[in-house]
Amino acid sequence: MTGLFKLLGPLYLVLPGIIAYHLYADQGVRADEAYGHLFNVLPPYLTGFSLRSWLVRFCRRLTRR
Repeated sequence: MTGLFKLLGPLYLVLPGIIAYHLYADQGVRADEAYGHLFNVLPPYLTGFSLRSWLVRFCRRLTRR
């Protein structure tokens, strides 16, 4: 069961980027910039929360190695 949860990790990290790329592809946004454009869709009070959770995930990945 825990192995299944490990396999879901890339899904919640990669899927928003794929969605953002398809949403903003017609605006000339490159693939590596698409994830950042999702923050423009969120209301201001959720932008800070989303940024904080993204940074926590990033720092957590750095400390595990």
